[in-house]
Amino acid sequence: MIHEIILNPDEICAWISDPSDAELTKSILEMFRKYDLTYKIRTDDVRLRIYCYIKKSKETLIINTKGYRWGDFDIQMRITNPAALEMLDEYPQNIRDHILNADNCRKCWNCGKEYVFTYRGAEYRKCCMLCNNFTFHQFNDEDRETILRMIYDEICFAIPRQKRHLLEKKSDRVIKIKGAI
Repeated sequence: MIHEIILNPDEICAWISDPSDAELTKSILEMFRKYDLTYKIRTDDVRLRIYCYIKKSKETLIINTKGYRWGDFDIQMRITNPAALEMLDEYPQNIRDHILNADNCRKCWNCGKEYVFTYRGAEYRKCCMLCNNFTFHQFNDEDRETILRMIYDEICFAIPRQKRHLLEKKSDRVIKIKGAI
């Protein structure tokens, strides 16, 4: 049975066996908090699934503390920023492979559209929904940095610059107030 729970980032990280994956998770959650974005935590008592939202109705990514498909830890990501798929040569091989080898879009019942892009002369058609899209796992340090950059780029793509600046100011103010208490 799956149910929602409330945990702070440190409690979430306690569910993650690898300290580097725990630190990545904490950095992602801090980024979402900085921009006043939401996340929800669900558990089946075996793993946590952290659903992170940039737009209220669709998850941007899901962090799986015990791995949804691929072992101990993975991140499912919806990439809406087309520039991300045009920069594949800038990504580490592991991240690039996860993107290129993701399942093709099956045009399932909830699929709104597919990602269509060309890389080195080959056309790719990937799913834009989290049911069958990009799942990243088995990270090294360079992969973790790239994942954080990709998430930040998704936030920048979805939230106008002026609003981001206001949210950053609000976030700084909140952190200072919390630090003073």
